Amino acid sequence: MVDAWGVIGAVVVVGLLAALVWLAFDMYRERKRRKAYRAVGTDHIELYFDEHFPTILRNFDVVSKRRFSEWSGEVDGRLGRIDHDLGIVASFRSKFGTQMDALENRLDKLEKA
Repeated sequence: MVDAWGVIGAVVVVGLLAALVWLAFDMYRERKRRKAYRAVGTDHIELYFDEHFPTILRNFDVVSKRRFSEWSGEVDGRLGRIDHDLGIVASFRSKFGTQMDALENRLDKLEKA
């Protein structure tokens, strides 16, 4: 018959050996990663910003003083288009207001049901 304590001891020893092998592999991988960072001299965040910085500036409308007048003209154009679109929506709303109100009331009743 198999000794239960012997089996438990063998499982513990195998588990400890596996943990030591994993720890050694993890330390080796971390050492290689640090060596690569020292060789390249940068990290992931710096690489990301180097690659995407122009897009970030454009998306957040960050501009220099020299380009400000050009940028403000672009923004005025965008706001003009938005104002035009809102005017179209308002005229649509005034033409179909009563029908839209009736439809909204029906939708509210359906949502509450």
